[in-house]
Amino acid sequence: MAEALEELPVTQEALEQGELCWSAVRELTRVATPETEAEWLAVTRRRNAHEVEQMVRGHGRGDRPSDPVSRQTLDKVLRFELSGSRRTDRRGAQQLSACGFGMPELPARLSAGARRAG
Repeated sequence: MAEALEELPVTQEALEQGELCWSAVRELTRVATPETEAEWLAVTRRRNAHEVEQMVRGHGRGDRPSDPVSRQTLDKVLRFELSGSRRTDRRGAQQLSACGFGMPELPARLSAGARRAG
């Protein structure tokens, strides 16, 4: 964050003056650039950290607040349940991995978690 603030002097000043909290500034440094800093500050001043997080969500570095949200930058949550008989079934974990989640380490992680929980 310190490196990003070197490029965002107005944001750094807002942090130092207490106009923005550290958490809000952390979120802003993920998207703001020298070209977009003023726009992001205009829409986030007097907002709490959670509100800033929601405003930044789905935007990439260099995006403007008015830019459409990119579905590729949104977090994705994967939830699933395994029945008791499947908790330690390595084949079940391999099948999940094969579904294209892009996590080749998933079977080992699930099996390890099942052993700890079991």
